[in-house]
Amino acid sequence: MRYLIFSLSIIFLFSSCDPTNQKLLDEIQQMEYRRIVDAEKFITWINSPDAVIRRQAVKSLGRIQDTTSISWVANRLIDPDDSVRSEAAFATGQYFSPRAEEILRASLMQEKNEFIKGRMLEAIGKSGTEKSFMLVRNLIESSNRYIRKKAAVSSGILAYRGYPGHSISQSLGMPLENPQYSRTSWYYAYGLFRIGSPSEFSALISGTNHVDPRTRYFSLRAQGVILQHLKSPRAKTYRHSPTMKKLQASIQSPDYIDKLENLLQDSTWYVRLATLQLLENLSPASLFNAVKKCYSDTNPHIRSMTIQVIANYQNQAAAQFLQEVLESSSDWRERGIALEKMAILNPPRALRVMKNSQDSLIWPENYYLIQALGLINNSSTTGMLAELAETDNRAQLSLVLEFLLDRKGVPTSLFLSKIAQPDPAITTIVASKLAALKDPKTVPDLLKVYPHFQAPQDAEPMLAILAALESIADTQAVKLLRDESFNTFLPIRQAARSALQKISGEIIEPDTSINRSQTRIAFAVAQNPVNPHIRIVTSHGEFELILFPKKAPLTVANFLELVKLGFYEDIFFHRVVPGFVIQAGDPRGDGWGGPGYTVPCEYNDIFYERGIIGMAHAGKDTGGSQFFITHTPQPHLNGRHTAFGKVIKGMKVVDTIKLYDKIIKIDVLN
Repeated sequence: MRYLIFSLSIIFLFSSCDPTNQKLLDEIQQMEYRRIVDAEKFITWINSPDAVIRRQAVKSLGRIQDTTSISWVANRLIDPDDSVRSEAAFATGQYFSPRAEEILRASLMQEKNEFIKGRMLEAIGKSGTEKSFMLVRNLIESSNRYIRKKAAVSSGILAYRGYPGHSISQSLGMPLENPQYSRTSWYYAYGLFRIGSPSEFSALISGTNHVDPRTRYFSLRAQGVILQHLKSPRAKTYRHSPTMKKLQASIQSPDYIDKLENLLQDSTWYVRLATLQLLENLSPASLFNAVKKCYSDTNPHIRSMTIQVIANYQNQAAAQFLQEVLESSSDWRERGIALEKMAILNPPRALRVMKNSQDSLIWPENYYLIQALGLINNSSTTGMLAELAETDNRAQLSLVLEFLLDRKGVPTSLFLSKIAQPDPAITTIVASKLAALKDPKTVPDLLKVYPHFQAPQDAEPMLAILAALESIADTQAVKLLRDESFNTFLPIRQAARSALQKISGEIIEPDTSINRSQTRIAFAVAQNPVNPHIRIVTSHGEFELILFPKKAPLTVANFLELVKLGFYEDIFFHRVVPGFVIQAGDPRGDGWGGPGYTVPCEYNDIFYERGIIGMAHAGKDTGGSQFFITHTPQPHLNGRHTAFGKVIKGMKVVDTIKLYDKIIKIDVLN
């Protein structure tokens, strides 16, 4: 495969552009990746007679996300060119600011293009408030199927962002009980999952009958949310209301229990998973044996979830089951989950198991041992954790330190000895401990380790140190804080100025300027193919991806370069959340590692359906090598994480990847 080196970014080919326009497009691209907003230039570009220039300017401003430019982008919502209006609709939502709400609502009512209206609805989900629910409800009841599903997703995103949508829950529930809406049913179930309205419980039960597994899945997840609400103190205040009485009657009915038992045998694994997650809240005695049978399921996530659900019964039969898993399972993860649960049910027995196995387990097979030790807080487990802290494995050390933070009898010297290692995870954890101690004697240690980090890739430890210095409030930190108050990374500037003002008493103007990117933007970029095909070989099987360089050029280029360098070989899937995502790309194996640099986020309109590959990050422009793949649709990720590919073969393998399975190698197939 041939590669070209570009000093800034990939050259984009616009067939309709002359050389002058191409130069402008490149300049816009440069400002986007450097997160620079030159008001004079962008206003000129956004009003250019050339629609290609206007579209690129709007797209770039949506990625930069400087709220001072909202009105410029919003003005393009009435652009005569459909492609510009479409890009403006997406970009306006990317500000995630209520300032865009009224503009979007007004533009939506005037827009004639169905696709653009759908984008405006998505943008309202990202930027709207409770004021938009009436509009969204009306569109959920629209005769247009496309608009209905976009409005349903919008309602879910609004609820995800904290705006209660109970006023529109009936509009979402009715389609679940009407077969004519079967092609869009999962969107309504998703909206109800995010809203969690008890009044639509019967509609959600109907949703579990749908042919579409996504509808069954989100209907079950929504029921789980409602059952969690029933346990909250607030639920007690309206437990005698007609809605709550009807809900309690439904949950306790034999028909409902029978339905859940049938769903334990559903043909789709993530529906079976959602059923088990629901039963974890109920623990019906009549289903104990039916749940126990799930331990023979072919999907490892179902087996693991079965262990958790059985443990929740908290009876002698549950304890015996856990003991059987510990003694007979060939999978260390299943044994580990059983050990965790035993630490809750029978701490003395669990502790005996842990003492017998501590010396024979190494990372990552001692992951659950550490988790179980963290659940039993006594001098014996504290001593065992302290022993496990004496390791060169940083992933193990960071996990152990998290459990030692609030333990009595752990000397401060242990934490100070660990912070001497300029490690992002360890420093972040220890800095939080020192912030709580407020001991001025620890300030020199914090000042000594700080220069080892650089934003944005090390933003978390840097911010943790600055927070600790502010908490301790000692004048030893003033010089560093003065220097960092001019750091080019906005969150660092803000944290340093806040700490400096507290310690010195100086009145410092808040910094509201946009963050300037310090990300890497030079890559070896493959000329061909247009959409690379990738094969990922794991310890659990292989699967194939297609990448989308037109949607996320630098992200794809970065991924291909890391593949070429062999970066991903022998790297763990360090995060597995069944039904949500699997995640890999961290050479440390605990989620804190990366390639030593970051790449800019390239937010785009790829919808996070099942099997989408996205860039993991700890905040905007902090991604590097870690990526995730979705098990189920996740609309709340749209426009928040760079999507750059999709699984096209072997999704069954993705569905069965377990925590700490390995990537053996990645190949480019074309």
